[in-house]
Amino acid sequence: MIIEIKDRWAMLVKDDTLRQNSKKPYEVELIFDESWKGFSKTAIFEAGPASVIVALTEDRCTIPTECLKHGSVKLKIGVYGVNGETRKGTVWCETSMIVPDASLGLGSSPGTPLPDDIYSEIMAAIGDLSAAGFEGKTLAEIFREIKDSACACETATDEEVDKVLNDAFGSSSCVPTDPNEEDPCNTATDKEVDDLLDEVFGKQS
Repeated sequence: MIIEIKDRWAMLVKDDTLRQNSKKPYEVELIFDESWKGFSKTAIFEAGPASVIVALTEDRCTIPTECLKHGSVKLKIGVYGVNGETRKGTVWCETSMIVPDASLGLGSSPGTPLPDDIYSEIMAAIGDLSAAGFEGKTLAEIFREIKDSACACETATDEEVDKVLNDAFGSSSCVPTDPNEEDPCNTATDKEVDDLLDEVFGKQS
């Protein structure tokens, strides 16, 4: 993770994917402008209820593990500097949200599948993504599409309805030459219309 410091402003230049309870050390590099020359610097980390102060070594430090104990919260980083009698601090620099620990709440009983195993089982059930027309889509999008297609059973598309109506009534307008004519041009009977609609929508039980 890289944060650029200009006077009292702190800007996130390069973010990192922070995971709750991760054992991985996340290093933060801070790049200061000339206004910070001669200052001893201390970083302040805050995430949820946790707040930790860390002295910088060569403008670097590691994110405290105490600040990674809470998922679904954003990590905030600030810097405080001292140069003799002069004090200086930055605004908060906010990183992306800490990814929650997926194993929490799943239980530890034998046979409980881990998140990766669950994902693999779901993908195996769906089958080949490209063959199913799901290539490049997220799992959430796939679920939504499957749900929508299931809800759309026995529902005709607009094209199917247009075709049926054109077959029954004709695709072009028809002006009768005789105003007393009962069935001008290609007008379907009520029974024919019912039969055609049953073919598209299915007979109602």
